[in-house]
Parts: sequence; structure tokens; C-alpha cells
Amino acid sequence: MKKIFIAIFSILLSLRSFAEGDYVDTTYFFNIEYDYLVRIHMFYKNYYLDVCCDRREFDLIKAPSINACYDPRLKIDNHFVKGEAKLGDTHECFYYILGKGLLIPVEKYFPYDLNTEKLSDKPVILVDIAMRKNKLDPSSYSYQNWKKYKEYAKFDSKNLNKSNWHEWSRKIIFYDAGIKNITASSYLSENTKNGYMEYLPQNFLERLYYMTGDDYDRISYDTVTPPWAEGKDDYGIGEYLDIEFKWSSDELQILNGFVDFTRMDLYEKNSRVKTVLIESENPKFSKEYQLEDLVRYTLITLPQKTQKIRMTIKDVYPGTKYKDTCLSSILVTNPNVPSYEEMKEKILNAIKKGVIDRRYDKSEPLPDFIKVEEK
Repeated sequence: MKKIFIAIFSILLSLRSFAEGDYVDTTYFFNIEYDYLVRIHMFYKNYYLDVCCDRREFDLIKAPSINACYDPRLKIDNHFVKGEAKLGDTHECFYYILGKGLLIPVEKYFPYDLNTEKLSDKPVILVDIAMRKNKLDPSSYSYQNWKKYKEYAKFDSKNLNKSNWHEWSRKIIFYDAGIKNITASSYLSENTKNGYMEYLPQNFLERLYYMTGDDYDRISYDTVTPPWAEGKDDYGIGEYLDIEFKWSSDELQILNGFVDFTRMDLYEKNSRVKTVLIESENPKFSKEYQLEDLVRYTLITLPQKTQKIRMTIKDVYPGTKYKDTCLSSILVTNPNVPSYEEMKEKILNAIKKGVIDRRYDKSEPLPDFIKVEEK
């Protein structure tokens, strides 16, 4: 009876609701030089909002347009943040990676089964065509294909403008992780069915990206490139990362575990970092931090600004199958740009002043905090 109770409690815990604060994606302002169109995705007061503006100078915007507004019904599903919504005749299902100034949607869909001529009952994560092993199979993937495409399609957003749109479609702009150099005391390498894989810390540097084109305004997560995994036979207690920042900063964000949306079971099967010791020599400080066992960036505030740290694994959440301890992403906050708090306030003030309602489905009224203006 006790085992049954524990099993039921574990299921309820893994499916608990998620309603912790607001998230406004401000990454576009600091990573894309193109100034023609700004699109903002956010969770605010339990609503998902998709807002479009003509330019970045928010003080000059009179009426941004709102493209979507609905309750995403967020919940925690086996460590992942999941949302669902019924919009007209369509059923939306997304996973989200959240962080300070980050809202990264990962779409889940039901593919068409050619054998049954019906939609499959097994949903899969939509993998970009450049990542696929078989271009006709949206659930297949190839790290080698994706690595070659990244080298070919890497693009500087400073070259974007209205007149050359046709030239930069399907190019890749990488989010600046703020890391100048990173090395590890060890890392895992192995032969897999997808080829030889190295679980290097350098994989952090291009984890987040924009694919130019129809969705150039949406930040994406590279689910195919492997995480960093320490290379010891045990849990890697004492293994470390030496990280040099591009700028002096007292804040970073860490995405824990093996986060791969094509193989979501690898998060629990592999070990995750529970506690890290972060040390700096100039200025000198040493402090331990606990990371969340959740697919969401953990915000780390350092005692002082520094440009170089050592991050040492002190404790782990053990994996159910593997001892390998993994981290998927590290981002260093840039103090030389407007703060997230400042940008969030400007965005919310622009929305509260008045928006143009451009939603496809207007069956539900907009919430009271949004004022609608005439076109």
C-alpha cells in the first residue's frame, strides 16, 4: 500500500501546475540588429502573449498589435514545463524553456501517418529540416548534418536589412552566451548510433539561435547538439569548468541536465548537478549554489562582478540509468545593455497603453490589463 501511495504521489508531483512569476523574452533586442520589426513572446498574469511592434524604441510606439493571447495551462511534466491550449479548431501543445529574459517555445505535433492515412496518436517534437537525418521525416535528426549546416549558414545580424530579405532567409544567428573561453577538467566521448559524439563544454556557445525567415523573431533551442557531460566513471563530483566571460558580470544562468526534446527521457536517465561551488580569484570569492532539478534556467547571482570563474560539481541528482552528470547551457548576463527589468517595464507599459487586436481567434475577450485601441 505504501508503494502505491508513493507511486501516485510521484505522478502528481511530476504533473504539478506551474504558475511561478512572469517571463518576457527580451533576447531579440540584444542579439538582432535588424530594426524593422520586433515580436515579443511572454507569460504575464497566467496568459501567453504574442505582441508585435514596428520598432524597438518603445517610447515611440502608440499601439503595438497583439497576435495571440490565451491561458497556456502550464504544468510540470517530468521536469519539463508544458503548455496546452485549444485555439479554434487547433490544439496547441508546446514545451517551454524559461529563464530571466528568456521564453523558448518547443513545438510538439501529431504527424500524418501515411500507412493509416490519419494523424498519428504519437506526438513528436518538430525538428528543423536542417537537423533531420531524413528530410521527409520531421522526427529524425542528425547531429552531423546540423553541424555542417551551422557552419554554412552562420550569419551576422548586422547584415540584415529590408532590401536584402531574400538573401538571408534560412541563415542562423547565434545568441551571445557571453562566454569568451571555456574548458573542462574532463568530458565524455563515445560512439553512438548517430556517430562519434563529444560532450564538450564548447557546445554551450551556440545552444540558442535564431533561424532567419518567417520565424526569425523567435529564439530557438538547439536540441540536437549534445550537452557537456563530465568524463569520469562515477558521478563526477569534483569535476569543474573554467569559464572566462566576455564582460565583467555578477550574474549567469544555468540549464541543468541532458536537455534533448527528441529524447526527453535522457534528462532523468542521466545525472544532473545539484550543488556547485563557484570560485573567483579576482575579485576573490567562493560560494555554493543549488541548481533546480527542472528544465528551466537557474539564475545565479555572484557576490561581485568578475570575468573568470571556476564552477565545481559538489553534489548531483543521480540519473536513473547513467552516472554521467550533464549541463546543457550557461549564459552570462551582459551588464552593458539595458537590464531585463528595464526592458520588461517598457514592454508592459506599451501594452497597457493600448494594443491593436490582430488575433485570429477572438472568441475569448482580452484580459482587463490589456487596453484595445482602434486601428
